[in-house]
Amino acid sequence: MRPPNRTFCPKNLTKIHAFQRLTPGHARIKSVTYIISNLEARLNTTLRLGEHYICDLSGCSNEILLDSERSYALFSGAVRESGLTVVDEGFYKFSPHGFTCFLLLAESHASLHAWPEYGYCAIDLFTCNLGMDLTPLLDTIKAAFGAKSYTVRLIDRDAAFQAATRPVVHEISL
Repeated sequence: MRPPNRTFCPKNLTKIHAFQRLTPGHARIKSVTYIISNLEARLNTTLRLGEHYICDLSGCSNEILLDSERSYALFSGAVRESGLTVVDEGFYKFSPHGFTCFLLLAESHASLHAWPEYGYCAIDLFTCNLGMDLTPLLDTIKAAFGAKSYTVRLIDRDAAFQAATRPVVHEISL
């Protein structure tokens, strides 16, 4: 008995099981199993690593925003009271007014960028503590700065990766 003609094999397949034993009277092969040699099945998945809150505060108190030290104290105090862990911090004051401050957190980071002349603050909160809702913290900051309105965008920070690979095996019935 001889194996089937190679023309039955697609170009990207390598034969691993040639044929079932044929008995007299069978005119064709019943099934052939192939393994794809140049392709692999990959378990593509994503891992949620953090949540990124992007907040725009409008109509903030000019009096508060013009006092950069007070603004910084309000912001850092609210972040600390929320239960986030501050490990480092930075502050930069622009001339004639405006400032940027950041808090490096064990959970990631928090930053505030202020434009007193527009009554506007941009706040960025990124946390890897997925069980912690930062909405109450943002509400506290909104109230502290006297914002008339604010918008919040929540972005899930995900990492795509291939968890496992294995050869793809197909059985082809002929």
